[in-house]
Amino acid sequence: MLEHEHGDAALEYVMHYDQPSTFPFPVASALMHWFGDEERRLAVLRRAIEAWRAAPNDRFIWLFQSQWKELSAEEARWW
Repeated sequence: MLEHEHGDAALEYVMHYDQPSTFPFPVASALMHWFGDEERRLAVLRRAIEAWRAAPNDRFIWLFQSQWKELSAEEARWW
């Protein structure tokens, strides 16, 4: 989707993805790099955290490892 400049559609896909065990962490990561505004990057990261809490897996770790600084210090410690 992002290759074709469909960022809003990709954002909707990630935000409404309802299977935590197969959450598309690579898509979430790409979206965080693609969007320039903090509001959408944080929304995607928080959605990824929510999916990971529902179904923990290793795919989340590499995303969080590179993006945790988007969160406030308090929120980053809370995850």
